[in-house]
Amino acid sequence: MANIGLSIVQGSAIGPTLYIVMKSDLHVVSCINVIIKLADDTTLLVPKNTDGLDGEFRQVTEWAESNRLTLNAGKTKEIVFRRPQVKYFHMPPAIDCIEHVTCANV
Repeated sequence: MANIGLSIVQGSAIGPTLYIVMKSDLHVVSCINVIIKLADDTTLLVPKNTDGLDGEFRQVTEWAESNRLTLNAGKTKEIVFRRPQVKYFHMPPAIDCIEHVTCANV
């Protein structure tokens, strides 16, 4: 295997296409979770308050490392959806270095 020491310039026309090909092997750990891949963005949806988020995020992190990609921690956010009038709500623990937000643009 040959080592390629070049990369694609951010914002280039071919960058998103190459990323789509590259991320074709990125999959969820659990079948109840959903991963949405669009251009160079990836959205992970983990329903319910489960421990599945840690495992899914670890899977994405390991995939990125094995493909020599860097996750942009500044753009990585966690949002928890819940009913607005719930009396008792237990917020799941945050993943290290991931900001909790109350709204997000997708």
